[in-house]
Amino acid sequence: MELDATRQTILAHTGHVLIEGGPGCGKTTIALHKALIALESLEDGQQVLFLSFSRAAVRQITDRMDGLFNRTARTRLQVRTFHAFFLELARSHGRLLTGRPSSFIAPDRERELRADFDGDK
Repeated sequence: MELDATRQTILAHTGHVLIEGGPGCGKTTIALHKALIALESLEDGQQVLFLSFSRAAVRQITDRMDGLFNRTARTRLQVRTFHAFFLELARSHGRLLTGRPSSFIAPDRERELRADFDGDK
């Protein structure tokens, strides 16, 4: 893939980068290329984490990975929504915060419980 000077500068930058742009301008592609570069310097057991707000964006990122990443590189890249990532974090480490295992109520079940609640009697 041929990259213009701006994209080459972004890829060469070693610190944090904020990329802004409209749909189709190449933000995801550049981010995946940055991830490929980052994978080269990771130690065994380390991974690159992509967080997104929507499942649609997660699907788009994973679809685009197929053309850039080999199988080994794909296993070292996690792509999740913020919600899924923090839910997993709370489930796996919630005990450290409260001393008890984490417990979650699905939204439908919460509505049922609220509807059945008669108040403090």
